[in-house]
Amino acid sequence: MIKKINPALHRPIRIILGMMVGATIGLTGNWKLPMYWLLFPVIIYINLPKASFQLVWQLTGKSLLLALGASLLTDILANHPFIAWLISAWLCFYAIHDTAKHNNQTPWFFALISWSLFLILGFSGVSTRTLLADYYWSFIITVVLMYPIFFLFPAPGLVPKPPENDQSQPLTGNMICIGIILSLALGAYLIFNIKDSVFVFITIIGAVMSLKKGDVAKYNQRMIGQLSGCVLVGLLFIMTLGQTDQLLLILLGHLLIVSYLVYAFGQPNNAAALTNAMIGYSVPFILYVIPGQPILYNLSIRIIMLCAAGLTILFIDLILQG
Repeated sequence: MIKKINPALHRPIRIILGMMVGATIGLTGNWKLPMYWLLFPVIIYINLPKASFQLVWQLTGKSLLLALGASLLTDILANHPFIAWLISAWLCFYAIHDTAKHNNQTPWFFALISWSLFLILGFSGVSTRTLLADYYWSFIITVVLMYPIFFLFPAPGLVPKPPENDQSQPLTGNMICIGIILSLALGAYLIFNIKDSVFVFITIIGAVMSLKKGDVAKYNQRMIGQLSGCVLVGLLFIMTLGQTDQLLLILLGHLLIVSYLVYAFGQPNNAAALTNAMIGYSVPFILYVIPGQPILYNLSIRIIMLCAAGLTILFIDLILQG
């Protein structure tokens, strides 16, 4: 425990340190799913008040199990994508129902991300065993590192509580819309084998689930967070003069942006906003900041896809609700 540091700074330091360690490992290894090296730190260091595997399991248990389930499903139903889609559609509706029942979106949000990624990439021909290896290694190492980081920078006296806990009742019509939109989107990805833009589907899941109470303002907030994240990655590319092969320079820029996000959204009672901002930035950062890749072009395509998906979702929701 480092006693000379103001305890009020412990949480920001944990978040920044976790994001830096995750980025370093994610950028230096040949990972098929490098995004999880930043997504797991987002879950743990933003949403948890103490190092507890029980709390980690509450937020990630569904994700870990569904990743394995999706991998097995692609092996069993490799020639039957329609059956896989029917199972996925049922899972989407069940996830929305369970989310509404327990008023806690976060576990199912990450669970549907894992299920969808493994299913789509598996049907696209990517080895699910390789994906699982990367996925579980990122989880195990992040959890192991959680204990010394929380030991050095503890948060005593805080009572754990589920993130994004909301007592207001969801609208049944919106729940049906969410299930339909997620099912149609996942079906489109499976039918047309859209592997290259699969990570945009992460945004679709998060944005659509925010409509469960008809809250268009929250939906817009999520979409703006995703678009702003692309802008921040573009600024990072410009700040580093495009020298993406210089790891220390990239990590320094990453440190500045993460510190800014923590400063802007890091209030303890604002975990949902910080989570949204970090995911919006982290996914394009870890996917596109690769030496030799056309980063600005990839970011532009992602922004176009996000805008197209966002407008389509609002249009579908308007029709289904109208």
